[in-house]
Amino acid sequence: MGRRRRHDDSTATRLLDAAEQTIAEEGPDALSLRDVARNAGTTTRAVYTLFGSKDGLVGALGIRAFGLLGGAVEALPTTAQPEEDLVEAALVFRRFALDHPALFAVAFHRADPAVWPRFR
Repeated sequence: MGRRRRHDDSTATRLLDAAEQTIAEEGPDALSLRDVARNAGTTTRAVYTLFGSKDGLVGALGIRAFGLLGGAVEALPTTAQPEEDLVEAALVFRRFALDHPALFAVAFHRADPAVWPRFR
């Protein structure tokens, strides 16, 4: 019988939420794994187990950003008016940037090129 996993999807979600909140409130340079772990109610060991590193956590935030944005764009109906469809897609992008400024910053402004492959 294998050992029960201590760090699961709910831990990962809490860590991502805490990291997003930290970046939204204090900026990307304030991202500290110790603070993120504490705010998520876990330890830095969970960060390393689930994401491998700080860069891995940031990469996961980028994946979250593109997942949310992609899902919102995909949910838009396609009409016979491509110009209006483009405007609606732009509005989704704008809403995303306003609703998730930290994720927007990670995905479009602050992503280290070494982390970009994780966004795929």
